[in-house]
Amino acid sequence: MAVLYDAWPCLQYARPCFHYVRPCFVEAWLCLFLMRLQFENSCEVGVFSKLTNAYCFIPIGGSENFCSAFEAVLADFVPVVKTSIGGTGILGSLCVGNKNGLLLPHTTTDQELHHLRNSLPDQVVVQHIEERLSALGNCISCNDHVALTHTLLISYYRL
Repeated sequence: MAVLYDAWPCLQYARPCFHYVRPCFVEAWLCLFLMRLQFENSCEVGVFSKLTNAYCFIPIGGSENFCSAFEAVLADFVPVVKTSIGGTGILGSLCVGNKNGLLLPHTTTDQELHHLRNSLPDQVVVQHIEERLSALGNCISCNDHVALTHTLLISYYRL
């Protein structure tokens, strides 16, 4: 069950941004940052979600509080996609991406791959890779310009 806490007491001024249409992505990001969330009694929100400048993934079957927190803040700016990867909800650990692309592990099913390709903007290239290390989110750190990879990743992939 997700538990949604109020904004930190010292930052109560941010609370009203959930009640009107936000004029810019920065303000939406700030509001999400100020929220404390739990997913199934875990505070590691980044393990269960993936957020970039072009899309957001949240797990299928997540509690309504957890999912609605992301949708309330981000739905006006990026698609919020409910999905799974390899039948699990640990999306942040298993995939890596930026506004240009998304890399998925070999455990991703064809149905999940098709769902993600249909749900994301056309400029996002979705790629399924055969790699021994399947926790790509833990092995690769990237932004829109550069990627840092684990030393055991196969070197012939151009990210």
